[in-house]
Amino acid sequence: MQDDAGPSPRRRRLFQRDQELSGLGASLLAAGLVLVVLVVVVGIRLIHGIGGDRTSNAASTTPPAAPSPAPPGGLPQPGAVRTPTTADAGGGATVSFDFEHGLNGWQGRGVVLGEIRPGYASPTALELQPTPEAPPDLGSAPAGARLALAPPVIGSARQGTRVQATAWVAAPKPGARAVLRLEESVQGQTVAATSALLDLRDATWHEFAVVHEVSEEHSTILLLVGGLGLERSEGLRFDAVRVTGR
Repeated sequence: MQDDAGPSPRRRRLFQRDQELSGLGASLLAAGLVLVVLVVVVGIRLIHGIGGDRTSNAASTTPPAAPSPAPPGGLPQPGAVRTPTTADAGGGATVSFDFEHGLNGWQGRGVVLGEIRPGYASPTALELQPTPEAPPDLGSAPAGARLALAPPVIGSARQGTRVQATAWVAAPKPGARAVLRLEESVQGQTVAATSALLDLRDATWHEFAVVHEVSEEHSTILLLVGGLGLERSEGLRFDAVRVTGR
């Protein structure tokens, strides 16, 4: 005989509990999936964040690369100023005056020669102080110049040879005009000369140059350094004097 009264109260309670448990399980599963996704996202961000910090720290703590050393005879030392020079006339022998071994062979023309420390490129530089007398007449040299004559730099130059002289010069006070001069002499007589002048407006070291083309065969080339207005600048200092011919 079929029971038309429907499910008993006990069965209804069991069915209702099963429905509640199924809903709770689905909620827990969904919450677990959300948690897994959050963990993965946070982990990825942490990994990228740590990597970025390391790169940044390395960049900020790495010391700067050391500067490349200057080539020999190249860039000026700190505190010195390079004045543009003429093209290098090198290729032949070079005569150098660094004044580390005294002033043998040098002669003054209206100046008193001395040594002073430090020099520009060597421990000792040539110092020129004006004599009490008026500047001497030095022929075709700039009027009023006081000069120091170096030992002969080329004893027998060929006609057409290009001779270049370079020097570093400084003055204790501004106001002087430095002179770098090459003279060409035949049998003791000056037949040609070329001078370069440089206004010294500060107390730093400057480089300047002069180029002379030899006009007479087998002539002697003489070098003179000095200046005008040494009284205003309290003298001049020369160092790293070079003469090259080709």
